[in-house]
Amino acid sequence: LDALRSVRDAISAFQGFPSPAHRAWVDTSARSPAAVASFLKDMAAALQPMAEAEAEHLRAWLPAAVSSLAPRAEQQHKQQQQQ
Repeated sequence: LDALRSVRDAISAFQGFPSPAHRAWVDTSARSPAAVASFLKDMAAALQPMAEAEAEHLRAWLPAAVSSLAPRAEQQHKQQQQQ
């Protein structure tokens, strides 16, 4: 495996690329590792408000959901104890 990595790195360097990742992405919309990192950073920033709103919704919903499940869980536990 190390030999294959070495050959892969040598091919990339021979073709003028700093890494195999750069060579693999040259014909894709990603273009470079930096472009991918930039895209992911921008996407995370754009999604952050939605993620925070969803988390707030879940925090508000969770206490009611847990309290509605508690009686059923207690009933199931009692049934299991009787068996």
